[in-house]
Amino acid sequence: DHPQKTAANIRGDFWLLGDQGIKDEDGYFQFMGRKDDIINASGYRIAPSEVENALMEHPAVVETAVIGSPDPVRGEVMKAFVVLAPQFLSHDPDKLTKELQQHVMSVTAPYKYPRK
Repeated sequence: DHPQKTAANIRGDFWLLGDQGIKDEDGYFQFMGRKDDIINASGYRIAPSEVENALMEHPAVVETAVIGSPDPVRGEVMKAFVVLAPQFLSHDPDKLTKELQQHVMSVTAPYKYPRK
């Protein structure tokens, strides 16, 4: 919903998304991070990588990605996408979600937990 901002990121046939990386001497690219990798939730500036690292410490999590999700009250909230370890696939999703949220609160600041 930001056509001017979108248009400003298009260069010829390329759409620049804000990813940053390096190209090594063999021609391979390595992803380094995002240029705008901060989520503003209720005035708190939160790095998604910190929440991802906290989630990765939990034995249920094999892989995760955290993004900002629009919220009418907070501006944005943390939204986590999680790939579960096979032994956790049969667990109650609501209970496991709460467990993961509690885990993040226990290893980071409490306001950083993913609300979605």
